[in-house]
Amino acid sequence: MIMKTRFTFLFFITLAVRFAFGQAAVTTPNGTLISNQGGNAAMPASAILEMRSNNKGMLPPRMTTAQINSIASPAKGLMAYDTEQNCLKAYDGAKWECLGGTAAAAPSTPLSSSFAYQSITDNNVYGKDISTDNSGNTISVGSFRGAVTFGKNTNSMTLTSMGEYDGYIAKHDPDGNLIWATQIGGSINDQEILDVDVDNAGNVAVSGYLKGTTTFYSTNGASSSFTTSNNSYSQIFVAKYNASGVLQWFKTAGSSGNYHCEGRGVTFDGLGNIYFTGSYRGGVAFAGPTLNSISATDDIFIAKLNSSGNYVWVKTAGGTSNTEAGFRLVCDNSNNVYLYGYYSGTANFGENASVVSYTSRGEYDQFLAKYDPNGELSWAKTAGGIYQDYLGDITYSSVANAIYIAGSYRATITFGPGLGSNPLASVTSSTGIYNGFLAKYDLNGNIQWSVRNGNTNSDHNYANGVSCDNSGNPYITGGMQYDSYFYSYNSATNYYVRGVQYREPYIAKYNTSGALSWVIIAPDGYDEGMAGISVKNNTAYVLGNFKETINFGYQQIHSTNNGYNGNLFIWRYTE
Repeated sequence: MIMKTRFTFLFFITLAVRFAFGQAAVTTPNGTLISNQGGNAAMPASAILEMRSNNKGMLPPRMTTAQINSIASPAKGLMAYDTEQNCLKAYDGAKWECLGGTAAAAPSTPLSSSFAYQSITDNNVYGKDISTDNSGNTISVGSFRGAVTFGKNTNSMTLTSMGEYDGYIAKHDPDGNLIWATQIGGSINDQEILDVDVDNAGNVAVSGYLKGTTTFYSTNGASSSFTTSNNSYSQIFVAKYNASGVLQWFKTAGSSGNYHCEGRGVTFDGLGNIYFTGSYRGGVAFAGPTLNSISATDDIFIAKLNSSGNYVWVKTAGGTSNTEAGFRLVCDNSNNVYLYGYYSGTANFGENASVVSYTSRGEYDQFLAKYDPNGELSWAKTAGGIYQDYLGDITYSSVANAIYIAGSYRATITFGPGLGSNPLASVTSSTGIYNGFLAKYDLNGNIQWSVRNGNTNSDHNYANGVSCDNSGNPYITGGMQYDSYFYSYNSATNYYVRGVQYREPYIAKYNTSGALSWVIIAPDGYDEGMAGISVKNNTAYVLGNFKETINFGYQQIHSTNNGYNGNLFIWRYTE
């Protein structure tokens, strides 16, 4: 748990300013500072400056972040006040550090429990997403190679990949005890699960991609296989399991040419229908509807299936010469679906008279689009800057009646339909720094507010997951490098959080107005809360990767190997 860290420097200025040189002292009644008796400029090494005041203050040099960073060869100990970050900074010989600032209030209740399931060999396992059912059980998905053990103590299960990377699905109870685990795999190529969602009955939907011959396993011992037409190119899949992990059905779709296609995001609506999205190229047959890509590059698809796995409709979006993809989606209480993805160049959304077009501001920009239950476009909005943005996650709150998105950006990002509509600047103008963001939209696509986190001295800060509690308050998770600032909306106050190592996982909670409530990190090692977050009954569950050692309040977890992010954790936090 990160506690408040402050460096307080007290400066006392008086109407009588006194220098002491050995036993010599000069006092000026009007507060004028003189160098020494006789006007000598040289000061002995034992010189002491004492300043006291009851109604005055000392004003240090005031500069913007860019002006401070542009100081040539700053001396160690040099100080200046940063007017953008609202703190007094000192140069430590390598970088500028804030000496003061308001630390984010730590949660009043300690971590209730945390736990991890880990690889038992020197191979790798990667978490991709996490969801929770109404009982607080977690369902996590990702990919693994070799043998990986899920659960802890005697209540555990080991899965072994059939070839390269296989996909896994694991269900744990709220205390981290394994309920079941299963896999999707093949003997030659990779299979990966990228997203998961759970409906009100506890059914599980997953989406991802597969290659070659792939087997879908059930917890009841049954299995079903599928073989792609070309082992070198990936195909889309979506699958449904019941609450006990028994496979109900799966669907696949692939290109008629030699192209890669991927399923990226999946969600249930309130009626048990399943929506999934991703990218495709060439002509793709979705077991009935056939989509032909608009260009020779990747385009967006969004599809609706009923609870039995039958297609209801499939829609496409994209441009004529650039790459686009659907990434994540979520449904509201009226069963409208909100699609979050990225595009470059010019992209078209909708059909016939409802088509809207947007052109990216630079590299890859983000989009948020709303479709009604019949697949008709209601609106589409964009966000982006001159550099590539990274998408994190999307969530819906019926209490806040809002959509939240989280991700990362470099330099400056603008939210809204046009330039300048709601710009959010990075902490620094440096093009090498990534900051995390959280943005709130109403259900008509109007941006309500946006906030950021990052630091001028950090290379990377990411916001990878977002979820809401029962009161509509959004939580985000991601990775922060070294020290970071977390900002509140419409406030000059920034909240300083001191990190320890590289890309440590964090959880940050905001209220519905964008004010930061608290931040908590899990320090040590090379970690990242990169896979996702799910909040149920005001308890947050974070899925992430780590190596070496990671600390969760009162519990420390050790990796079974030191490979690159070779182990997983599920972090449970309850206020």
